[in-house]
Amino acid sequence: MGRFWGTSGGVFDGFVNGSEVSQLQPLPLCKKLGYLGIDSLFGGGVGFLVAAFCEVLDLLLEDLGLGLGLFGLGDLVFVVHRVTLLQIAGREGTRCGQKKAVDRKAIANAGFLVNYIRTRKYRNTGDIMEKQPIAKVLRAVLLTGSLAFLLIPSLRTAVFAQAAGSKAELTPMFWQRDPDADFEDEGRMHCAPTSVSDGLIYLSKAFGMKNLVPGTGRKDQIKLIQDLAEQFGTDPSIGGTNPDKILTGLQTYVDGKGYELDRLEMKSWRRVSSDNKAFKIGTKPDMAWMRAAVAARDTVTIFNFGWYYETDDGYERKGGHWVAVVGGSGNEFIVHNPILQPDVQAEKQSVVLKMLNEDFIVPKDSGEANMKGFYEGNGAGLPHGKSVTAILDAVIVFSLKRPVSKKP
Repeated sequence: MGRFWGTSGGVFDGFVNGSEVSQLQPLPLCKKLGYLGIDSLFGGGVGFLVAAFCEVLDLLLEDLGLGLGLFGLGDLVFVVHRVTLLQIAGREGTRCGQKKAVDRKAIANAGFLVNYIRTRKYRNTGDIMEKQPIAKVLRAVLLTGSLAFLLIPSLRTAVFAQAAGSKAELTPMFWQRDPDADFEDEGRMHCAPTSVSDGLIYLSKAFGMKNLVPGTGRKDQIKLIQDLAEQFGTDPSIGGTNPDKILTGLQTYVDGKGYELDRLEMKSWRRVSSDNKAFKIGTKPDMAWMRAAVAARDTVTIFNFGWYYETDDGYERKGGHWVAVVGGSGNEFIVHNPILQPDVQAEKQSVVLKMLNEDFIVPKDSGEANMKGFYEGNGAGLPHGKSVTAILDAVIVFSLKRPVSKKP
């Protein structure tokens, strides 16, 4: 037997045991409104506002003799939100290997919904409401005024409120070759600004950083990618975007939006300018550092894989590709690969890293480089030709300082 707490529109307390519910009692309106913000894990903050609005409207309609009967507006919001939670729980449970436990919970919750609807009691407004029409009107005015006082200020800031969800759920899946974007060279070399834009939009959604990006829609992201490409010096004629220029451009962009970087780090064999030497903290990306960055909710991680082709003298690097990293476990990472269209990105996300334990010689003008100790990447999330070896050349991680709310 487990305690069920009211969620968005969930304005009843009850005990759930299998498909049975005991002690189903309505809560007073003041307590319903007191639940605002509790269910933030699944984005329930906004859900509570909607639910409270419907509950007050439902009461108002009752008092005016226009009640909706057994199944009111607040009840509808409650049921819809509850079903949504079950869908989220089912998806997350399957991902975590806990499907059976989730199924059992779903059965209990389904039973709760059935019993809730069956035992719903219409509120008793009392004989005084039947005998005194003026009291009806006064109560309606008070309810409406309370609604405006409690909800309207919150709704003003709802657009950029913190959104609940994982990195994968809040990070876009923009296709760098979207024909509507009209990027130079059809966006073939825009993987770096696209991947970074994914991360910036994620931060904006997850932490309510309203001035960080133009917006979170598709057209907004096109503008963001264009801005970043200019800051990064993305140039198809030289093969894309240099990581040193990403470090410089990211600092410029963030500062221009009124924010400050809390963390900016890179591990790569690739050179950086003197201004960015402080941010290059290593040559070889290591697993523990990458896992920690990906697991940190406030941190964006992007991978750069180099395409290496075998030659008579060793291996030669011919281009590379940037991807946004949104999750991971062990040596498997979940990525949003911008070269793939959104529907494909949603399906093909896995990249498995395996350390190169043997010599991997890459001839260079300054001599030979041995990539032994670096990671090779393979998986559905990183498609490449059979003749290509994908080596993790660079990893950039960054986070922003959250703005401090000023007290009125």
